[in-house]
Formats: sequence, C-alpha cells, structure tokens
Amino acid sequence: MLIAINTLIPVFLVIALGFGLQRMGLVTGAMWEGMERITYYVLFPILLVQTLATADFSGVPVLSMGFAMFLGTLTMSVVVLALRPLLMGAWKLPGSSFTSVFQGATRWHTFVALAVVGNLYGAPGISLASLGAAAMVPYLNIASVLVLSRWASPTRPSTRAMLIALAKNPFIVSCLIGIAINYSNVTIWAPLLDTMDILARAALGIGLVLVGAGLRLPEALSPRREILLTIALKLGLMPLLMFAWCTAFGVTGMALKVAVLCGSVQTAANSYVLARQMGGDAPLMSSIITMQSLFCMLTLPFLLWLMG
Repeated sequence: MLIAINTLIPVFLVIALGFGLQRMGLVTGAMWEGMERITYYVLFPILLVQTLATADFSGVPVLSMGFAMFLGTLTMSVVVLALRPLLMGAWKLPGSSFTSVFQGATRWHTFVALAVVGNLYGAPGISLASLGAAAMVPYLNIASVLVLSRWASPTRPSTRAMLIALAKNPFIVSCLIGIAINYSNVTIWAPLLDTMDILARAALGIGLVLVGAGLRLPEALSPRREILLTIALKLGLMPLLMFAWCTAFGVTGMALKVAVLCGSVQTAANSYVLARQMGGDAPLMSSIITMQSLFCMLTLPFLLWLMG
C-alpha cells in the first residue's frame, strides 16, 4: 500500500498546487480559461498523437482491450439508465440532475488517467491509456449529448450537429491521427518529434494543475445522496466492470491494469461545461467532480495495492 501511495503522491501534489494557486488568486479566471483551452486543444492532442504514433503495439491486444473498455462504459450507461425510475421517481430528481448523475458515473478524466498511468508505467502505459481514449471518448460524447438532450435540453441537437461536434473533438482527431501514423509506418521528422515530446511533457503537469484549480471544496461539505451514488458507481463499480470485460476478452498484464485504472479515475472536468451548455444541473456536476476527485485520493492507492 505504501508503494502505491508514494507512486500517486506526485500526481496529488500537482493537483494540490493547482488548488492553491486558484485560492491565492495568483492566476485569474481568464488566465485559467486560456490555460484550459491550450491544454485541451493543443497540448493533450499532441501528447496523444506522439504516444500513439511511436508506440509498439505488436504484443498488445489492441482490439480486445479497446472493445472491453467500450463495453465497460456501455454497461455502466445501462446501469444508470436502469436506475432512472428510482432517481426521478422515489428520489424526485429532476431530469437535469439525472443527466449530471449519468455523466458522473460514466465519463472519465483523461488528464488524470494519463498522468497516473504515465507515472506508473511510462510511455507504454500512456500509449495503452490513449487507446482507451480512442475506444471510449466517441461513445461517451454521443451518449452524454443524447441523455442531456432527452432529459435536460429543451431542444435536441440534430444528427448532423452531433457528427460535426465529434469530428471537431480534439481527443478523437488526435487519436485517429496517431493510430494512422503508427500503422502506416510513417517516420516523423526527428526535430518535430522532439518538439512534440517537450509539449507532451507539459500537457500532464498543466492538466493536473487545472484539475486542482477546478476543485470547489465548499460544495463538498454537504454531499447529497446522488453525489455519493456517483462515487459508488464511478469509483467502485466501474473498475470492476473494466476488470470483468477485460478478463472476458483475455486482456492481461499491463493492458488489464491500465484499463482498470482508466475506469477508476473521476469523471471528466468538461462534463460541467456540457451540462451548462445543454441545460443540465451544472452546480450538481461541479460537486460531483469535486467529491470524486477527493475520493480518488483514497480509492486509487487501494486499487493499485489490490492489483499488485
């Protein structure tokens, strides 16, 4: 357990740094927004392209791992939708709040997952986690938009609008570019590869700082039962689903551990943005993100200890 905690301490310290900077006001709101846009649209896509383009997938069950991770998120989606009559009936949650529960239980924080996996397994681990992003991000974006349009938004986006949004998603585009370069055996010009490496290293640190800056601790002092439910589903059930589907498809070793870790991190920070844009319960989404981030500091070391 101590080894697992020591492995994660650097990740949590960088997150704490982001929280401290936000509290001190050293970085203003507009500056945070600019950093977030640069990280989301430039730094992390470069990281994904670099790792996927240069990775050696010869001994990796690429299709099995990707399909198992997709089925893990799909199964969680079915579980949450099955709970909808209880949540919107007995618990009297409005539709907008249900959509935040759905996002909180199904989506994953790519920044944190890549940082944790990279700290544990280096470049090979990041490559595997990037494969997971390629497998899960398109589905999770579509599912979240559909759920929000059904139970929160007064208007439903057209199929054309959703396809355009997916085509513009920087994570999806960068994953496709990286995989295409890898399997086409194109050699990236060495100076360009070195430039990408510098920017890729910056992506993980800045991404974790942004996670810390987004924490809202006052909202976490009075957790509601729907928040605790998302913690149980996302940080408890999701890793089990990933493990079960990977085992069913024969995924073992580092690939299995990376898949489970990707399923065990908190929900995506941009869930809040999507909730705000489409009429979801944005304050509840913010509380879910904060509480899951705090609980991850307890569940991730325990999970690493269980996996050896």
